[in-house]
Amino acid sequence: MEMNKANATRPIQSIHQNTEDIFHLGVKTIIKNREGKILVLKVEKGTKSYWDLPGGRVQKNEALEATALREVTEETGITTLNNIRHVGMIVSNIRIPIGSEQTVGLIFAFYNADVNSDKVLLSFEHQRYEWVLPQKAIELLEHSYGKNTMQTYCI
Repeated sequence: MEMNKANATRPIQSIHQNTEDIFHLGVKTIIKNREGKILVLKVEKGTKSYWDLPGGRVQKNEALEATALREVTEETGITTLNNIRHVGMIVSNIRIPIGSEQTVGLIFAFYNADVNSDKVLLSFEHQRYEWVLPQKAIELLEHSYGKNTMQTYCI
């Protein structure tokens, strides 16, 4: 198709129209205590029950590391993370509704961090917590993030 001034501002029609997916960006933090155990949080929503990591979605104009600390503080009461480091990203298999007929996928940035204290003050979002060895964390979290991801980021 020849380009001219008359058609230069028309939207380009694509055979791929409406096939692109939409994602929200979230952060998950793998927190290790002095004994090398990882903090996992229990979520119970209706009949669903699973273990998760502290984390949540990035807010507008918020840096990923700031999101990690904000979410950890909100969900666990932990206000100081030591040696925080970005370890990778995944496109998760989780979909969340953003309206009556649409869902979005989630991309997670994973961080590792260390803490000096085992003290946790849970938010209303979680029913309990445990400090577990890395191998146990991998088993508890593989359903949400994949075994390979957890083996890479937890060890």
